[in-house]
Amino acid sequence: MGAPIRLERQASVGGQASVATGIGIVLFLIGVATIIAMWADESPTEGEWVFYVVGVGFAVVGLLVAVLGIKTFLMLRIPQTILDVDRMPVIAGESFELTVRQPGPVRLASLRVNLVCEQTTRRPGKGAARSDRDQRIIHQTNVLDLRDAAVGSGEQVVRQVTVTVPAHVQLADIEGRKDVAWRLEVWGRVRGWANFGHPYDIEVLNPEEEKAEEATTS
Repeated sequence: MGAPIRLERQASVGGQASVATGIGIVLFLIGVATIIAMWADESPTEGEWVFYVVGVGFAVVGLLVAVLGIKTFLMLRIPQTILDVDRMPVIAGESFELTVRQPGPVRLASLRVNLVCEQTTRRPGKGAARSDRDQRIIHQTNVLDLRDAAVGSGEQVVRQVTVTVPAHVQLADIEGRKDVAWRLEVWGRVRGWANFGHPYDIEVLNPEEEKAEEATTS
């Protein structure tokens, strides 16, 4: 058996938090500026209530996104979950060994890992250079469900599970070019602190793709 393969998180926690917080602040400021501009207008016009509604909408959405970004920043205080697999890519219909490591310090109410398949469908839109994109989960299986674990500083909780990738997954019946992506999603609930989530991409090949890859390397 070869050396374990360490999976990489899709994007850094800090990067996601910065983007979400920045977008939220911008939307909030746009909303507040719109409300102030309408309130300061000394010549009100018919239908100006629409601008108030738009301003309040921007402000509320911006505030929610900023709060989400701040909660994501709190995830930086929690050691990131480590995922190792025994091989990559994985062949559809076969299994692989997954090792989950959660370093401390952390007091977990639960730690779950799901195998997820997402379908992205792209189809031409009405605009000349635009296209519509539909994303939806077409398969999800829980592969690890750990409850009530207190991990001290310098310690880690380790679990090993066998994950089976389905041989066939039913695609959503949507017109357009379909792309399928697989990932492992880690979801943790922490007692007295912010919860966290980490997505890790995995490469899944069907048997035909495996044969084609072997032919090109031979």
